[in-house]
Amino acid sequence: MRIYLGIDWSHTHHDACFLNEGGLVLSRLTVPHSAEGLAQLDTAREKLGVRRDECWIGLETAHTLLIDFLWERGYVQVFVIPPGAIKGARRRYRQSNAHTDQTDAVVAKQRVIADVVRTDPKTLQPWRPDGLIVRQLRAKVSLLQFLTQDIRRLDNRLGAVLARYYPAALQVFHEPTAAIALHFLQAFPSPQAAATLTLETFTRFARAHLYRQPARVLTACFARLQAPYPTAMQAPFDVGKVARVFHRQLAAPIPIGLLTRIARPHSEARPKTLPKRPQVIAQAAHGLRRQLPAIRVEQIAIIEGNGVIRL
Repeated sequence: MRIYLGIDWSHTHHDACFLNEGGLVLSRLTVPHSAEGLAQLDTAREKLGVRRDECWIGLETAHTLLIDFLWERGYVQVFVIPPGAIKGARRRYRQSNAHTDQTDAVVAKQRVIADVVRTDPKTLQPWRPDGLIVRQLRAKVSLLQFLTQDIRRLDNRLGAVLARYYPAALQVFHEPTAAIALHFLQAFPSPQAAATLTLETFTRFARAHLYRQPARVLTACFARLQAPYPTAMQAPFDVGKVARVFHRQLAAPIPIGLLTRIARPHSEARPKTLPKRPQVIAQAAHGLRRQLPAIRVEQIAIIEGNGVIRL
């Protein structure tokens, strides 16, 4: 005998519905998102007299402790169904948008999920947990994408501020968010401060911050700084502080090396096919750096045991 369990999950509770092979509802329950609540799902299955491998389960996400609980308890037929597929499947069960107690019970999400698992098993793939390295890399990619979005947001904000109150600063260096440009904004946070510069002091400033372009490039930078620009009102805030915030975001020691640490498995558990310093990790990290060019860090270090792969 096979049964089908659909779960409408949330961060606080889970609505569940058991169906038999004919699509009839065997049981409905709502359990809290707690150890005791999740155990109630297992108890409900036991009361129906079926084994764990005979219980096919559908839910809409793999990013929840619920799916870890199910896997650890031995439920191997777990299917993660896209929310869009569930939304489309609900149209099967009613022909209009009229609401009655009967139609609402039929199209309840947990029942629809269970019925999709029952009727469309050939279109679904059983969920399987990824290996440790893959899960860690996925988490790091997510973090780097978040940092990329944060840097882009600050980049746009700084550009808008400079275009309004300090347009010369946008033209001095090739990249307004380069390290030398951010140092310049912190040292000379207003057009009035920049007006006091001479070519000699500008050159000393650039060399002090390791800007190694030839003298002709520095002369061109200084000429762009001294070119006439429309005069704006005084900024209602310190542009240098905005630059400092942006500079901290880019230059602060973001613990990329720590966050991309690959835990070395114990020697007795290490698969024979896994090399001591896996090349796949280095290749994946190189790919991350190509895909996320906005992350301006000197290097990404992936630490594997006592060895370090420097990129």
